[in-house]
Amino acid sequence: MKVKSTMSEMTLDTIQVITFDLLRENSKEYFAIPIDRVREICTVESITKIPNSAPDVIGIVNLRNNIIPIINIKQKLGISDSIDDISRQQIVITEDGGNYYGLLVDIVHEVIRINPGEIQPISKNITDSNKFIIGIIKINETITTLLDPTTITQ
Repeated sequence: MKVKSTMSEMTLDTIQVITFDLLRENSKEYFAIPIDRVREICTVESITKIPNSAPDVIGIVNLRNNIIPIINIKQKLGISDSIDDISRQQIVITEDGGNYYGLLVDIVHEVIRINPGEIQPISKNITDSNKFIIGIIKINETITTLLDPTTITQ
């Protein structure tokens, strides 16, 4: 699934986000990231492990002759990762300053428009992971965490 966004696709009063789930043993958590940082979504083919890489880096993939590091977003956010079958997961390819990164997620849902006024800030004292969080939004009465992919990939 290729994802491309231009400023002409957005209006001044909405932004587009991609929504996805991260699964735990008995529950799931809902997340979103702004589409303007997403280049595409792909299935997990083969991930090559890299010795002595950061704990949240699963490995790398070769995507059309581009070597892309794959980040375990659950590990980065401090979410326990009990799902071991990565073949059912998806990779959200993000771009930051010409560098590409893959975020390993469980289920990608949809692209939706939200009003920036709907984004509620999160208290800086709530979690150590809050540097990755833009804010909280409600999508169909479901609390969804809006993430900043730029900080996740650093």
